Amino acid sequence: MSDALHYAHGGATLKRCPVCDDDHVHIGDVRVFQPRDNYSSQVVRVGAAIEIVGLEKTACRGVGVEIEYWCENGEHRWVEGQAHHKGETRTGWQQHSG
Repeated sequence: MSDALHYAHGGATLKRCPVCDDDHVHIGDVRVFQPRDNYSSQVVRVGAAIEIVGLEKTACRGVGVEIEYWCENGEHRWVEGQAHHKGETRTGWQQHSG
């Protein structure tokens, strides 16, 4: 187990649903964006399998990560992302519409 996983398993703050504040949250797929040229990235999705998605247009030119989550209470779904651009790393989240 990596140090980060050990720390998270050992009592770090619980992930909470941003919609209902429930703490029964599950991790879904993870997407990693590796820049190729201006505002285009190679995308790899890790879930039940590892899939090379291909090139996608992105809003930044740096490395990015998106993690899908879902909540047991009402099955709320959202994506949290981190993106690097021009020396800054920004984080945010967006609720799934479906």
